[in-house]
Amino acid sequence: MRFLQGAGAAMAYAVVMGIVFTIFRDDPRQLGKAMGAIGFAAAGGASLGILISGLLTQGAGWHWVFYVNVLIGAAAVLLAARLIPDDRGPGLGAGVDLLGAALVTTGMMLGVYALATGSEHGWGSARTLGFGLGAMALLVGFVARQATAEVPLLPLSLFRSRELSGANLIHLLLVAATLSSHIMLALYLQQVAGYSVLVTSFAFVPSALIGGFSSLALSQRLTARFGARTVLIVSLLGVAAALLAAARVPEDPGYLRDLLPVLLVLGFSAGLAMPAVMTLSMSVRDPRDAGAASGLSGTSGMIGDSLGIAAMTAIAASAAGRALADGESAASAATGGFRLVFGIAAGLVLAAAAVGRFVLPAARPVPPGEGVPSGPPRLAPEAVAS
Repeated sequence: MRFLQGAGAAMAYAVVMGIVFTIFRDDPRQLGKAMGAIGFAAAGGASLGILISGLLTQGAGWHWVFYVNVLIGAAAVLLAARLIPDDRGPGLGAGVDLLGAALVTTGMMLGVYALATGSEHGWGSARTLGFGLGAMALLVGFVARQATAEVPLLPLSLFRSRELSGANLIHLLLVAATLSSHIMLALYLQQVAGYSVLVTSFAFVPSALIGGFSSLALSQRLTARFGARTVLIVSLLGVAAALLAAARVPEDPGYLRDLLPVLLVLGFSAGLAMPAVMTLSMSVRDPRDAGAASGLSGTSGMIGDSLGIAAMTAIAASAAGRALADGESAASAATGGFRLVFGIAAGLVLAAAAVGRFVLPAARPVPPGEGVPSGPPRLAPEAVAS
């Protein structure tokens, strides 16, 4: 059932930005606001999800963490049918790359499984290395298939755009770092700080609120003034700073002293980063490529989600296990594991900032009043020449 839930989420998320781009591509200002709203959903979703799931777990029971999605899905279907314009494409009649779908799905599943079980069986064990190498072989096969398929799932021509390629790599790294860090922070609050599920949920409320403010109220204005690339790089540095601070959390944290500043900076910065990376990931010149670009952006986020959670959980557990074996207390061992993954997450975000600096081409800032341009950012003459 989790597989079916993930498949449905993937299909929905893969088209959402394509729909937004198609509806608002002729109105740059409204497109910028729409990207801010999507960024709010992406950045605030993790914080709000932790809050809501905590309330459900404490009240109705943990099963409702799954049941509530039925209600949310039903509401989404009704709203989509009522509000989204009908826009039919060629559909399955144009052909579908079943082999490519099987290769990429199986490859990702093997990769996540290898990461999730690496600490249990050993990172250098034949089992872990075998599954990891198998996953890499299948993903290489998927790329080869896309180069020859008549109707590819992922047209490789999209990667000719530095904006789109760089933005999707940044998106993958950012989601891998932030979503796994939210989960690790929740576990840290419960396992080390001793917070209840309910108190842990409310501890994330400030992060969700400030993330919503920055994505909805500030992202479009700042992007219009300074350009999506600049906003993205600066906000990534803010996310990295918050995670580096989290990598120094103590065994006996004070919420106002040790945790609230981290959550506020993390929420505010992620709320700016998500709309910027979404805007850049839709940098297509031909509107007909909007669907493929949306699917690629959704895929990069889901890969970052799956690999990030699997890897960070395994690394934290492995580090804590070694510390326990060395005679440390349970609280000290757990804190050490959490510190390690927060530091790794900060490194991933700094790598994303480096991609933004050296891969994404510099864009001329858009004068106030013009909004966020649809399609790729307008480049400075020297960037065009290069």
